[in-house]
Amino acid sequence: DNNVTCDLPTSYHPPKIIEAMTITWFNHFNIRRVILISFAVSLLPILFSDLFIQSNLVTVQEGTIISNDVVSHTAASDSSRNTEVSSAIVSSNSSQYTWLGNQLVPPNNVPIFHPKLYKEYFQKRNTLFVGDSLARRAYATIHGIIACNNSDIVEVEELVGKDGTLLGQNESKTVDKCPLLEGLTLPYYHRGYDCRLIDNGTNNASFVDFPPNTIGKFDFLGLPCARDIVQIVNPVMINRHGYDLVVVMIGAWELLNECRILVAPLLESTLSSLLELNLNDVDDYEQRMGGGTQRINTTASPPEDLPRGQEQDKLLTPFQKWELLLKTLSNEVSSSKIQVVIRTPGFSVKHNGDEDMWEMIRMTLQYFSPEEPKGGEKSRNVTIVDFGSVIAARSYGDHRISGDSIYHYGLEARLLFGQQLLHELFAAELRETGELNSIIL
Repeated sequence: DNNVTCDLPTSYHPPKIIEAMTITWFNHFNIRRVILISFAVSLLPILFSDLFIQSNLVTVQEGTIISNDVVSHTAASDSSRNTEVSSAIVSSNSSQYTWLGNQLVPPNNVPIFHPKLYKEYFQKRNTLFVGDSLARRAYATIHGIIACNNSDIVEVEELVGKDGTLLGQNESKTVDKCPLLEGLTLPYYHRGYDCRLIDNGTNNASFVDFPPNTIGKFDFLGLPCARDIVQIVNPVMINRHGYDLVVVMIGAWELLNECRILVAPLLESTLSSLLELNLNDVDDYEQRMGGGTQRINTTASPPEDLPRGQEQDKLLTPFQKWELLLKTLSNEVSSSKIQVVIRTPGFSVKHNGDEDMWEMIRMTLQYFSPEEPKGGEKSRNVTIVDFGSVIAARSYGDHRISGDSIYHYGLEARLLFGQQLLHELFAAELRETGELNSIIL
């Protein structure tokens, strides 16, 4: 039993079997290695692409990332768009606005300016608005845009007041805090006043005790008649308060004879003599005007000797007074440091004085025409906002943009003026410097 033998198949060769098994295992290993290497290689583009993308991302807001390529492309597009818009602003003007219903339509390629631009622009300047009750309402609406809580959603009540009233109507609230009144005696028929400061650090503008060298003043003085503006808004007063922008908006009172019955003959004769004056500097002006604004003899109560009846014919005509105003603003008020804006007037809902109002608009545009300015070289820092030519289409009957009285326009008309004002101010800045301090997009 211990000598049992087993016959093995003749094909059995242990070394060859081991060799075959080794080769098979090696081949399987190579295949796996090739697969693994191929898989790893296939991941490289994805890996490097991800690393490239990560290195090419930039945070633009908390929780928001975009590609550097997108940023560069967007910046280039914005720059190109700003250049296009700037060119459109300079080559167009405020007379070229039209209407879609009661919505203003700017000239080609001129955008409707974002509300934030109002604050960005006016906080860098010291501005005085001067005019009648229409001017006061326009001033209040622009201030409402500046002081709004959210420039992306400006509520109507922020522009007209919760009870329909406007900033500036009740001047008694500002009497103790309005530096503008320093040294002034206003006529009894003045249309209110306001002193505001645009705070660079917040969205709020409010009454404050203005420190010296303040920037961002935003004030209103309600003078509806040309003669009062000629007397009161002079270089002495402007320099005292540091204004570099004066916006004048009158017209209706002059043409509807309201101003003619409120003036004493002596004052008108004084204005008549001013028509031929060529005042060269502040000292000369102050001397001729009786020592400056602090000593102007402007009546604080109705004079007893108001001219009546045929005696009115001896007074200056509205057009003479308007020309006097244009000449004074051009030659005596505007300068390299003081920009004057003149708004052409609107119209009476009753068609009172339509032809005269159009003549006043024509006179203004012609006086400061770029081709042949009647105001001469000194008028180079006068800017015209042609509100009258555009608002004419929304001034009568069912088409009128009505306000709180038959004399006033509604909100859409005041927003038109705000848009036109920024348009002309931007255009003047572009012509002067070749660039804008404000980003218009």
